[in-house]
Amino acid sequence: ASLLSFSGQGAQAQSHLEDDGLLIVGPSARHPGREVVLAAGSFHATLERWNHDHPQHLGEALRMVDEAIMLAGRVPALYDTKGTVLLLAGRPQEAIDFLKEAVGEGEDDPRFRLHLARAYQKLNALEQARIEFDQAKKRDLEKQVLTESERQMLAELQAALAL
Repeated sequence: ASLLSFSGQGAQAQSHLEDDGLLIVGPSARHPGREVVLAAGSFHATLERWNHDHPQHLGEALRMVDEAIMLAGRVPALYDTKGTVLLLAGRPQEAIDFLKEAVGEGEDDPRFRLHLARAYQKLNALEQARIEFDQAKKRDLEKQVLTESERQMLAELQAALAL
């Protein structure tokens, strides 16, 4: 989903995004008088692409996903997004906590398991990485549309696990 912030345009933003699967609209915790619109779709991919193109802004990406979590609550996709941003920021130990939470909520998205496997691999916990990667494959990872960084994660993970 995409995080959009509008000042004084909340009603217009809501009606515009409802056709695209609006998830939540709420007041911004960081910017009084503004609303945050979280629309189902490509929030994870948007942040990931932003991180890839502008790695110096990882802190801003973390702030955005934290705000989304604060508004939406315990949404597995947002926990996965935060874990993935932390992973891309070189913080795999912190990433694991959020990624485990994402897969622990009964979420079957195999990409979440891919991200968790990569975090374990980054910590050289290869057995755990292999377990999570096997779970991702069992959940039809190969049928998923992967982002550029996910394809890179997959290749690096396969090389590290000698698959």
